[in-house]
Amino acid sequence: MPLPGDIASTSTDLLFADMPAITVEDTSTQARLDVLVEEGRVQQTLISGAEQAAALGSVYLRATGIATLSTGPSPNVVQPDAALPEFRFVMLRAVAFWRELETGDAHTVLRHFERHEPGRTTHALYGGTADNVGRPVPLTEHPDTAELSASPHADGNGQRSARYPGPDSRVRAEHAPEQAAPLRPLGRSDYAAPLYDLFDGLDETWMSWMRDIRLVPARLIVPGQEGRLLPAPARRHAARPVAARRMQFGQRITSERPNIEFGAGLAESEQQTATTLDLLNRADAISAKTKVKILHHEWDDSDV
Repeated sequence: MPLPGDIASTSTDLLFADMPAITVEDTSTQARLDVLVEEGRVQQTLISGAEQAAALGSVYLRATGIATLSTGPSPNVVQPDAALPEFRFVMLRAVAFWRELETGDAHTVLRHFERHEPGRTTHALYGGTADNVGRPVPLTEHPDTAELSASPHADGNGQRSARYPGPDSRVRAEHAPEQAAPLRPLGRSDYAAPLYDLFDGLDETWMSWMRDIRLVPARLIVPGQEGRLLPAPARRHAARPVAARRMQFGQRITSERPNIEFGAGLAESEQQTATTLDLLNRADAISAKTKVKILHHEWDDSDV
C-alpha cells in the first residue's frame, strides 16, 4: 500500500503546493533573488526536502554553486544520515556533511567532508577503509574534489577553508526538523510509532485481500467441464543564495534576510469553486459581494 508516500506528499502539499512569496526591501537584491529562486528551482527543492523530512524526521539545506558551472548558488537537500550535527541548546552550532567517493579500489575509501560552522566552511578529503575514516589527503586525489583545491582559500594540507566575516557569519547550513521538540532536536518522522506497526498490518491485510481475489477464479468450476478449474489471472534558505552569490561569485548585492509569506494552503480548482458558488446561489445563501470575494480572493474591500 502506498500510504506512507501519500502521507509525505500530502503534508508537503499543505506547505508548498503554492510557492511562498520571498521578498526583501532592496529592489536590486529582490531582482537578483527572483532570478536565484527561478534558476535554483527553489520550489522543487522545498517540496523534495519536505517529503524527505516527513519520512526521515529532518533534512539539512545548504546553498552550493561552482562559478564555472553556474551563474549563482542554488539550494540543495542533505539527508540526516549524511550529516554529523552539533547542537547547543537545541540550536545548530555546526554540521559536517560527508559522502563516499568512487575510487575503483576495494580496499581504499575516500570520504569528502564539508564542515559548516559560524563564519567558516571547510572542505577536506580523507583516505581510509570501510570502517575507518583514515587520514587527510589532498583534495586533488579525487576529480570530484580537485576543483575545490584551486580555491585561494586552500591550505598547505590540501584542505579548503573559507571564512565569512562580518554580520553574515552564521552557519551556512540550515536544519529543518519535522515535529521538533526541546528534547528532540533531530526531529520526529511522520511514520514514527505506532504507525510502523500499522503500516505492517496494512500491508499484510492488503496482500491477503489481493491473494483472495486472485484465488477466487481458480475455485470456480467451468460448467459442463467437471473437474477443470479456471486459471488464476496474473499491480515525497532564501537568504543563503544571496549571501553566497555576494561572497563566492563577486556580485555586489546587499545581503538581506527575506520575508517569506505562505499562501492560504491547498486551493480549490476553478470547477470546484464554480460548483460551490452555483449551489449557494440556487439556495439564496450567498450575496453578490461574497461571490466576488471568493472568485477574487486577492482583492481588498475597496476593489470588491
